[in-house]
Amino acid sequence: ISRISRLLLRTTKSPASLGIAAENRKMIFSGKANECIKAYPKNVNVSVAMSLAAGQDTDVELWVDPAVDRNVHELFFEGDFGEAYIKVTNFTSPDNPATSYLAALSILCLLEKLSDPIIVGT
Repeated sequence: ISRISRLLLRTTKSPASLGIAAENRKMIFSGKANECIKAYPKNVNVSVAMSLAAGQDTDVELWVDPAVDRNVHELFFEGDFGEAYIKVTNFTSPDNPATSYLAALSILCLLEKLSDPIIVGT
């Protein structure tokens, strides 16, 4: 199986979701996921999920932009297979603007699957 040679997650959030002030788009972190989660443990758990899925520590850029009203996650990866780019733009939680609504829905889906005693297929 081909390996991923480069993995970058670029996350853009509103400054308010991180509790900081910013008048313009700016990068507030650049480094590895294991460093980013220590600095922003409530805001970039997707970087750790990417690292676990890929089997390597993900490069992370964390940006704030007062013009965005949604969380934006851009994933760039390269390998022997070529290059790929995925962009996810999701709403924040109506109850907590620091987290994504998609994260809450994913947890609910997992809990539903765990409580279902019958599993069909793989």
